[in-house]
Amino acid sequence: MTVRSVMSKHAFIVLVIAIACASVGVQPASAGEFDEFGIESVAASGSSTLAGIHADLTTSISLNHHTSETGLPVSATVLEDVKLDLPPGLVGNATNFPTCSNGEFLAFANCPVESQIGIVEVLLTNFEAPFIEPIYNLEPAQENDGVARFGFFGGFYIPVFINATVRTGKTSNDYGVTATVDNSSGRGALLAATTTIWGVPADPVHDSQRLNALEVLSGCTNPCFEPDGERASGLPDEEPFLTNPSACQAMEIGFSVTTYQLPGTIATAHAGMESITGCESLDFQPTLDVQPTNQRAGAPTGLDATVHIPQVEEADEPATSTMRAAKVVLPQGMTINPSAANGLEACSDEQVGFGEETQSECPDASKLGEATIISPALPEPLHGAVYQRTPAPGNQFRLWLVTDEFGFHVKLPGVIHTDKATGQLTTEFLDTPQLPVEEVDLRIFGGDDAPLKNPDACGTYQTSFEFTPWSGNPPAVGQSPMTIDRGCGSAGFNPRLDAGVTNPVAGAFTPIVLNVLRSDGEENLSGLKIDLPRGLLAKLKGVGICPETSAASGACPDNSKIGSVFASVGAGPEPLGIPQPGKSPTAVYLAGPYKGAPYSVIAKVPAQAGPFDLGNVVVRSALKVDPETAQATVESDPLPQFVEGVPALYRTIHVAIDRPEFAINPTNCEPMSVEATVNSAEGAVAHPSDRFQVGACGDLGFKPRLSLRLRGKTERTGFPALHAVYAPRPGDANLKDLTLRLPRSEFIEQGHFRTICTRVQFASGAGNGAGCPEGSVYGHIRAYTPLLDKPLEGPVYLRSSSHNLPDVVLALRGQVDAEVAVRIDSLKGGLQARIEDAPDVPISRAILTMRGGQKGLFVNSRDICAHTYRARLGLEAHNGRAAEGRPALQARCPREHRHRHQGHKHRGRR
Repeated sequence: MTVRSVMSKHAFIVLVIAIACASVGVQPASAGEFDEFGIESVAASGSSTLAGIHADLTTSISLNHHTSETGLPVSATVLEDVKLDLPPGLVGNATNFPTCSNGEFLAFANCPVESQIGIVEVLLTNFEAPFIEPIYNLEPAQENDGVARFGFFGGFYIPVFINATVRTGKTSNDYGVTATVDNSSGRGALLAATTTIWGVPADPVHDSQRLNALEVLSGCTNPCFEPDGERASGLPDEEPFLTNPSACQAMEIGFSVTTYQLPGTIATAHAGMESITGCESLDFQPTLDVQPTNQRAGAPTGLDATVHIPQVEEADEPATSTMRAAKVVLPQGMTINPSAANGLEACSDEQVGFGEETQSECPDASKLGEATIISPALPEPLHGAVYQRTPAPGNQFRLWLVTDEFGFHVKLPGVIHTDKATGQLTTEFLDTPQLPVEEVDLRIFGGDDAPLKNPDACGTYQTSFEFTPWSGNPPAVGQSPMTIDRGCGSAGFNPRLDAGVTNPVAGAFTPIVLNVLRSDGEENLSGLKIDLPRGLLAKLKGVGICPETSAASGACPDNSKIGSVFASVGAGPEPLGIPQPGKSPTAVYLAGPYKGAPYSVIAKVPAQAGPFDLGNVVVRSALKVDPETAQATVESDPLPQFVEGVPALYRTIHVAIDRPEFAINPTNCEPMSVEATVNSAEGAVAHPSDRFQVGACGDLGFKPRLSLRLRGKTERTGFPALHAVYAPRPGDANLKDLTLRLPRSEFIEQGHFRTICTRVQFASGAGNGAGCPEGSVYGHIRAYTPLLDKPLEGPVYLRSSSHNLPDVVLALRGQVDAEVAVRIDSLKGGLQARIEDAPDVPISRAILTMRGGQKGLFVNSRDICAHTYRARLGLEAHNGRAAEGRPALQARCPREHRHRHQGHKHRGRR
């Protein structure tokens, strides 16, 4: 957002003309004589060097020529085109003066005297003395076609038309004025011309130079015409025509001519002028008014912005300085609205025709707003547009300010800087044209997909501006207040959660889907924690792990991909969906340990929308597994609130974990829930949840096997070691409860309870028994699961409990950690071990080994080889199925007892 300085061929003209006039008696020339063609000398000067002053401008050009046998100046060539490139900022205002109509001009002597804006003195071939001709302000060739025309007669009734254009070509994009005579008459030859354009045409000092074309030819002596007395301008006021630049700069005028005899040959020369002085005296007092098109807090909005630069237009006063640069800083909280990228296109340098004097062809979908420019030098306002410019690396938000009216083409590039931490916007236009502008009205479109978003709270906000003049004086600074006074009540923070699986069959593989939704206007999301239902697990076996060196960038290998993400962001009813069709896909990857969790999840979202590419947004989440319940919890890092200065206004976060045979359902069909803890950017916390339940639990069987073997001494008072193997069938429901009552042949030996780990010690350090003393280890556990590449294994501890005997705790360690507490009770009938509410996790096999001897917890109450002793086993699965068994206590007995044990080896093993 800035001021766009514009001008038209009709408006800003300095007529410094070398004209082609007719001559008579041109002798035929040989081809060799054409080599004479060229510029002999040029000169330029102004009647004042003061900045902004309305000074006369005089230019002269002399072409190479020779003297004929009759003593008259002659040239072998005839001019085709004459062009003068004026210094940038040296401009004129033709609208202050009457025009001479085409009919009046072609009537040779009928142009009104008040349309004269200067004189030209031309020397023609075969004429001893120059002609002094009036230069008139002519009406455009077509009404309001932007072609500003001036004219005079080049002797012998030959009209000469001068067109003024604004330079926007590749070699000169300074928006200076070029005056051109195109395709001049071939019936004569110009040898020299001196042109004076009046700074204030109505100034009485010029009265003696006012004449008409017919008077030039009357009584042609040496010189051909001397005005007879003085003639008033006929203008009511002394209005300025020419204005010196407002920049204290060096001045130079470029001359170029071509001839019909040498097509393609261009002769050029440059005339230096005195540098502009006194810039510090120029006035420059711009103001800015900026208002949102929507005054609702947090809503999408456009902008209405008006820049007003009061103009000094007195003939005897220096003009207002032109604007060189404009910087506008919008209030903090007014940010880019991501929704605006929906369907937005960009306009490239080629499409806008940057550096070309051509009509811009920006796509309609790149248009952001409209512009109206009022200049004191224009008969009516200019109309233009604001377009999204093609982003560049490191500079995504760029603008074009374009107008193609009045026959010239202005394409001003601008840039929007975003504060990466706050999103505050600063718009800049640099090195704008040195052209007078009184007012610029910009309207940035509003609506549901407006490019801006209002601050979230009501109040009065200030837009700051800094406008720099070409004069070199300090910038003009100020503020423009805006008021946000609608929708002031807080919308609160009430996000919703939709979560579940697409294949809700117990024990089956299934994709997991998760949706967190925030309504427009609510506080923005800043963090998520999702507690999955118990038993909803993942098969990590065979899944690649994103290397730690790639985790921050999200450049993870495909074999670690487990899903994808969809997000919608932005204010208003039409948030932007990412990824958009044709853009880079999103991905969710499995990564290694993070923040104390055994695994982590990396979500990569390419921030690509419309013409923008803000890079990848990578959010890492710790994947925690509760060691007692195996319940999985995903806790994200803080969600980015700004991406390259664009607010991430989360409306929907949709995660799909859909790697084949990755996620697996629980075998428990009881109603459960997915629980979430959602934090807002303002500190609020919400706890949305969604019901979760799978079915078809009755289709799962439950027939596990348990074998028990005692090793070591078998006689009474012996302390045997225990070797137990639990082996369920694949595809069965998972174990929930286990009760094992040993036969009366085995009792607990409390005298061996030498070292017991406290609960504090068990949880200390890395947890899972890492802080327990070595002496509290009484065995070893190893468990195999189809979900992991390697078995989990670890020590078996005695840990203090709240009942009479300590617990036996199985500390499983590996890709994840788990702990299973076994409650030990000494009953009248023997020893009982019980596992309650075991994790809903599939187990292929579990092997428990308890030490014997002096570390043995069991003591034989009788000779275990004298008889076959059986335990009582009660099992319950998570699907509610139950199983019972009478596994025998197997032992390595002496030969005389072996046949008895072997004979009962297979009884009751279920």
